[in-house]
Amino acid sequence: MSVALLTASDVDPGKLDSFLSRMYSPAKSLFLRQYGDWWHGGTRNRWALLDDGNVVGYCAIIPSRIYLQGKSVNAIWWMDLVIDPAFRGKGYQTLFDREMRKLADLKLGFPNKFAASIHKRHKWGVREDLRVRVLPLQPLHMRAVRNAKGWKGIIL
Repeated sequence: MSVALLTASDVDPGKLDSFLSRMYSPAKSLFLRQYGDWWHGGTRNRWALLDDGNVVGYCAIIPSRIYLQGKSVNAIWWMDLVIDPAFRGKGYQTLFDREMRKLADLKLGFPNKFAASIHKRHKWGVREDLRVRVLPLQPLHMRAVRNAKGWKGIIL
């Protein structure tokens, strides 16, 4: 078995597109196909994991600078990490982890509960004390807004 971690520019575009279409919603996969290189600042910031030439994983970053404790610090926003369900549990995420650890001292992201549990197992610092606030672009697409009653419903 041959496993390789490559930048998106080194992967057959058709294979990557097919993988993204299977792993993500039609809207998200279309967005990544059309604007992924722009969104992530180039193909060097998007990776695919191949097993015997087949794409089995994907992730990307957005290089950033943040202001932390009075200093400007390089950081990366790590996002869109996905491993094909048929290939999970084989240690493939560890290959992504190793690559991400090399890129910047500070990694940022907003993992869902499933991803947070995986990140904890991989010894990433996952904070659970932050409050989440939502400012949706299309509020009527949120169930909580559509179902709100009384004054809260009127305000929303």
